[in-house]
Amino acid sequence: MRILFVGNIKLSKIILSKIYKLSKKNLNNKILVISSKRDKFKSDFSDLASFCQNNKIRIIKTDNINLQNNIKIIKKFKPDIGFCVGWSQLIHEKIIKIPNIGFVGYHPSLLPQNRGRHPLIWALVLGLKVTGSTFFLLKSKADAGDIISQKKIFIKKNDDANSLYKKMIEKTKTQIDFIFKNLHRFDDLKIRQNLSQSNYWRKRNFEDGHIDWCQNAQYIINLTKALTYPYPGAHFTHNDMHYKVQEVKLVKMNKKEIDNIEPGKVLSVKNNGEFIIKCFDQCLVIKKIYPKPKIIKGEYL
Repeated sequence: MRILFVGNIKLSKIILSKIYKLSKKNLNNKILVISSKRDKFKSDFSDLASFCQNNKIRIIKTDNINLQNNIKIIKKFKPDIGFCVGWSQLIHEKIIKIPNIGFVGYHPSLLPQNRGRHPLIWALVLGLKVTGSTFFLLKSKADAGDIISQKKIFIKKNDDANSLYKKMIEKTKTQIDFIFKNLHRFDDLKIRQNLSQSNYWRKRNFEDGHIDWCQNAQYIINLTKALTYPYPGAHFTHNDMHYKVQEVKLVKMNKKEIDNIEPGKVLSVKNNGEFIIKCFDQCLVIKKIYPKPKIIKGEYL
């Protein structure tokens, strides 16, 4: 079997490793990897070159998979199946049609819900209780193909981007096992998506990570958890300094004591640098922040 693999993030490397181990049992299997050079816009970017070199896998690095030369290389390789994990660029239909078994894509949501960009982050920002891990057959339209494997991922109260990412990894490993056991019966597995029931999440921008202390405390908690490692962190600006917030916690305070306090006021500062701030409705303690700010009780952020 000839396997085409496309990706450039941490999850890509983990799934590629899983596919390599599964395919290694058959010495006739060959893998071609398409990846990219360093992508500064992806916090979870992973260079697949070292893995490919260590395991004698051919890798092509490109900023545009749809270039004519790449299409020629893929056609010449004659893949039986393709996998695309963590590749933000839409793949042209000319490439999608090349693998004779199919071209499998991945999206961390319960398709057809929540198609589009940054699904793990948006799920946490919006406070969803459940998301998903979905493998599907690629189409020229984003995240629109028939589903071949889907699992629910439950989001607990203390989950953040890091813990949710780990849950996603564990789900995908079991799903890849299932897919490899059923490579020649995709027609039996396929579930067509009802796109009339879908929504499409937009690409997150820098301002989406901005903390406004006039927001509800719970929203700021969600935002912070969504953008913690491996992502860059929620942020705010104070005295022309830019600060990244990695952890906050709700502080229970007497409602009568804080009802007349404006959002953004610092109520107390601890010796270790942690401080309590009033949000629109409740108060938060800022526990992890970089760089360490010089905050004074009574000032406004």
